[in-house]
Amino acid sequence: MDEVINRWFGSECWAEIVSDAEGGCIDSIDLMEEVSDQLCSLTWHLKNTSSDDRIIYELRYFSQLCDDFEVAEE
Repeated sequence: MDEVINRWFGSECWAEIVSDAEGGCIDSIDLMEEVSDQLCSLTWHLKNTSSDDRIIYELRYFSQLCDDFEVAEE
């Protein structure tokens, strides 16, 4: 489970998004807010012992980000 999270947050792409957001890029800021919301949702489901299917559903967002931004597996 943590592989996809580590892959996304450890990527050069994420670092660039953060840097761009710090520079005032609205698209990057919006994406960071979206990622934060999704991470909060995942955390809530993990803390409340939601079903494995729900956890997998929540993690698909991060897998899709990696695919969309071409963040390769290590």
